[in-house]
Amino acid sequence: MLFADARGGLSPTAPVAPSRLYKFVFTAVRAPGAALQLQEVRLYDATGAQLPVLSASNPGGSNPHGHVPSRAIDGNLHSRGSKWLDVRMPAVGSSTLLLTLDLAAAVDSYEFWSANDNPARDPISWRLYAWRDGSWQLVHHRVGVTPPLQRFAPYGRQTSSPRPPPSAPALWPSPGHGRHTAARKPRMSAPSPMPFFKSVRTPPPPLPPPPLSPPPPRTATWTRASWTATQNPRTPPASYLKARQAAQKAARSPTAVRAEPPARFVWGSSTSATAVEAGHAQTAFNTSRAKTRSQQTPNLASAPVHEQIQAAPRSWSTPLSRSPPPPPRLS
Repeated sequence: MLFADARGGLSPTAPVAPSRLYKFVFTAVRAPGAALQLQEVRLYDATGAQLPVLSASNPGGSNPHGHVPSRAIDGNLHSRGSKWLDVRMPAVGSSTLLLTLDLAAAVDSYEFWSANDNPARDPISWRLYAWRDGSWQLVHHRVGVTPPLQRFAPYGRQTSSPRPPPSAPALWPSPGHGRHTAARKPRMSAPSPMPFFKSVRTPPPPLPPPPLSPPPPRTATWTRASWTATQNPRTPPASYLKARQAAQKAARSPTAVRAEPPARFVWGSSTSATAVEAGHAQTAFNTSRAKTRSQQTPNLASAPVHEQIQAAPRSWSTPLSRSPPPPPRLS
């Protein structure tokens, strides 16, 4: 008994038994009345390994120009001269390729390769037979296959193993016992009482903490005589106090020639007591320095230029900083 396989051919229901002799009987080519040619024929076992072929023959065929059947099993897939050609295919109506394996094996699949030219000679229908128990038994049958248009291209694996028939779909629900086998509707059991769950509302997430209040503004007390800063970065630094002390000390010693000038930057306003005191110290320093240098260099005209410039009195200007804005009046 034969059944149609997934590829459209016919396969026996019995499993393929090992054999040493296989033959392909080609019954049609792409163009009717054309010869038959193939580049390569390969056989494979159930594991996908290629089966070694000992010899190949073409009973009743004609193979001109050295295109003998052994060219179809030489393993050369890209040579023009390595192909099998049978020109008696139109006269006989079929062509047979007989293959002898090195050892008996079960052919699970096989594959063809198209030759170098003339796509009209490509086979499209064939049968595969195996020699068992003194007779040829059909293994695989293909009709109306579409060969590849490219040259030296494979047909694709052709599976010769039998395919099990598809199983019938299971009926649901299963028919009941008795004379009538109509399907019954399943019984719907009573719903089980659901346990009572008390709804619990999830509390909302806590609110973010309020932003921190800004720090209190820094206060400053301003008077006409002087101003005193409380927590204010404009408090005079220690460097200014040291410079002012050095200026006062230089003003008191008239013999000091290389005394350092006081700092140019005066903290506070022009009306502050600190600014007035610094101005007096600057005036006394300039007067003392000019007097001392005039005593050391009585004749400046005969002295070198750099000494004249060095001995000349200098007026150290003391730019005053911008006074801070007056504080608001308290009501």
